[in-house]
Amino acid sequence: MCKQRLRSTFAALAMAVMAAPGLAQVVELKMSHYLPSVNVISADFLGAWAAEVEKRAGGKAKITIYPAGSSFGQIDRQLDQVKSGVVDIAFGLVGVPRDRLPRTELVELPFLAPDRSTANKALWAVAKKDLEKEYPGLKLLALTVDMTYLHTKGRAVKSIDDLKGLRVRAPSVTVNKILADIGSVPVNMPPVQVYESLEKGVIDGTVFAWDPIASYRLAEVLDNHVDNVVSAVSFWFAMNEKKYNALPPEVRAAIDAVSGDNLIPRFDAWFEKWSKAGVDAAKARRSSIVKLPDAEVARWKKNSEKVIEDRLVELEGRGVKDARAVYQDMQAAMQAASKK
Repeated sequence: MCKQRLRSTFAALAMAVMAAPGLAQVVELKMSHYLPSVNVISADFLGAWAAEVEKRAGGKAKITIYPAGSSFGQIDRQLDQVKSGVVDIAFGLVGVPRDRLPRTELVELPFLAPDRSTANKALWAVAKKDLEKEYPGLKLLALTVDMTYLHTKGRAVKSIDDLKGLRVRAPSVTVNKILADIGSVPVNMPPVQVYESLEKGVIDGTVFAWDPIASYRLAEVLDNHVDNVVSAVSFWFAMNEKKYNALPPEVRAAIDAVSGDNLIPRFDAWFEKWSKAGVDAAKARRSSIVKLPDAEVARWKKNSEKVIEDRLVELEGRGVKDARAVYQDMQAAMQAASKK
């Protein structure tokens, strides 16, 4: 009886400690992404988002971030890690691994997104209608896009004919097809390998948004930049759904307060800041920054019609039967967003 009373006393003390004010258990969350910790997206967005969740949760949440170079930082593992619960939250590139998120990646088809702000609003609107099925087991926190451009080393580009034969790093299946259509040789590689590959002559150029020109120091190994949009590049930000549903209400509320509809509008200012840094880095190196003549853009746009149709047919043939309907929804959402 004495031992039983002792066990009961310990149990009661443990429950009292857990219930005591200020001693509530802290929820520890793991967040992974594929960017260096010094990258602007990592610092300005992901780090700030985590800090804001912790603050709003009143100290009841602790988020540890695992960037590139860490045990959870490989770009091609982000999606599987968060789905399986190896990490709780992750930020990834839609195009990696390839063809895993084909409906979302439709936003990258050429000449669909007129500008970054419109594309961000439109993609999130379509996500609520068409895209959640691509993220089973996940709680989508955001989808966002930036615009990509062509950056080359050693060869100025004044016409799409100048791109023929160039080995160009492509960030996704869509950009791969765009490059192949204009006669370039698409090369698939992670962002962190681009600097060395340019330096050693493995590739002649890359399709990137402007911000990596500064954040990955690519201005040092590139000397020509074509300031015409090649495509949108899309990113996802999500949490393991089971983990999200199991959170204490105050932690879940903190995440909701800085995600979804409350997060999407913030990307415009961030991407504008990051893009300016890239442009300024190129200008500081006295690199060439040009725009293609209108006639060349019109020619490129005409050629892209085949790329779009071929991609839709390909996806339909692979079982993505609603690919064309999702693309049409994106077109309508772009038009609606551009009027706001």
